Amino acid sequence: MVSKLTHLQVELLGALLESGLSKEALIEALTESDPYPHHALNQRPSGPMQAEKRDPCADLPALANGMGESRASEEETSDDGEDFTPPIMKELENLSPEEASHQKAVVERLLQ
Repeated sequence: MVSKLTHLQVELLGALLESGLSKEALIEALTESDPYPHHALNQRPSGPMQAEKRDPCADLPALANGMGESRASEEETSDDGEDFTPPIMKELENLSPEEASHQKAVVERLLQ
């Protein structure tokens, strides 16, 4: 079966390949395990009455939805309303002004 990749998937594959991951290693990782087991196909309901009673999500594993309490570290919390400064930005303070501006430009370019 051939399916077209989304723009995000193409970007992800490109980033993985640019990071030094070989095409062969990526293909091997993708074919190594089947993330979608096909055992659910054998458990199809035999009649229309069973199809109505069967829970369509019964075969899917429960996943966290991220709606739990947020756990902010002490560095991330701010009593005075200031925004959180990522550690990478704190590291820029230790660099020379020229190097810091270069690193910021690289990050801005990557974010676009």
